Order: sequence, then C-alpha cells, then structure tokens
Amino acid sequence: MSPAATFRPRSASPIYLGLKLAPSTKVAVPRLADAPWAMECRTWKTIDVNGDRQLIMGEGINFHIRDELWDRDAMRVHMERYHPVGRMFADRYCRTDDRVVFPAAQGAVSGRLGEA
Repeated sequence: MSPAATFRPRSASPIYLGLKLAPSTKVAVPRLADAPWAMECRTWKTIDVNGDRQLIMGEGINFHIRDELWDRDAMRVHMERYHPVGRMFADRYCRTDDRVVFPAAQGAVSGRLGEA
C-alpha cells in the first residue's frame, strides 16, 4: 500500500517519508521545500460527491518555482525543463510530459483569465 493510501488526513506523512518542509508565505500549511514548483492555494469551492468524497477546487495565490524553470522575460515556465508528476487519486500518479496545445477559440482575446 502506498503512503498516500495509508496515512490519515493531517498526519505526518512528509516527515515519515523524509521530505523537508518550508514555511508558506500566504497560507498556514507548509510546502515541500525541495519541490521544483509549489503552489499555495486557498479553497475556492468544495463539491460533495456521493456523500463520502469531496472534490476540492482551489485558487493559486502564491507560487514558488526554481529559477531555472522560470523565464523572467516571457513570464512563463520553461516547459522543456519542467517535468512534473501529477497526482490522480489514492496511489495513482501520471507523467505530464505528453502535452497538447489547443488553438484559441475564434474571437478569444489573449491575456489573463477574466480579461476581455
């Protein structure tokens, strides 16, 4: 059984796994110190699923990213240098190197979300 499947919420699984923690700047919980990219999030919406599961969506409010992964001029991640692993559920993870770029919808304006 994987550590993700055996530890209860709010347990000390990072300590058990030997992962270093670092303080966050905008949220109370610490982040993984050695992660190439870390997001501090606040809960945006919680959806009850079947009464025994919840889907929790968050808003990223602060980001920690290694300098070599960030293109300061373009204000973008160097995607060719960043190879994250995604958590799916329980003990299931996926590689995220197979990326697809979809063209913008007709009439869409490039820029930040919410801007017209």
